[in-house]
Amino acid sequence: MTAHVVQFSGGIGSFAAAVRVAEKHGTDDLTLLIADTGIEDQDLWRFADDTSRPRRDDEGRGALMQDEIAEEADGLRQDVADPATWTVRVCGDRCTTCIFRPGNLMHLEQGRVASMIKEAVADEGHIVCHKTLGTKAPAICAGFAAHPKGRVASLALRLARAGVLRIVSVQPCEESGS
Repeated sequence: MTAHVVQFSGGIGSFAAAVRVAEKHGTDDLTLLIADTGIEDQDLWRFADDTSRPRRDDEGRGALMQDEIAEEADGLRQDVADPATWTVRVCGDRCTTCIFRPGNLMHLEQGRVASMIKEAVADEGHIVCHKTLGTKAPAICAGFAAHPKGRVASLALRLARAGVLRIVSVQPCEESGS
């Protein structure tokens, strides 16, 4: 028996490592280590709990939960990655009212876009295209993906560049059904 230990930070990179170890070796001898620094967001613990529960695959071997995590009750959670296919959805083009187009086409408060970028960069996150919000396939805004700070800071886009995830290009109008 060989013990397999993954340092599980709650981020997509350590989740990907845990899934790969589980796929290769099962979960019977798998330990996910996570450190409690006392400052984690509660969503980290939800994600860790949701993704670390073992399930049995078709052959009865242990595997990690990879089902796409359901949207939070408040409707704010927008997963742009699909763990089952190792893909991340990114809009292929800016939509007609993209917040990164010149002018204030979405009639946002002054400074709102800068604030959104700052928050996304600080969280290693992204901005979801408003045309894909609330759909079954939210996608990273093409304008954010092309933004000098956005494309460098986004963990999902960095994982795609590193070959961990594959980018799936979507069209925002098709995603929203308009």
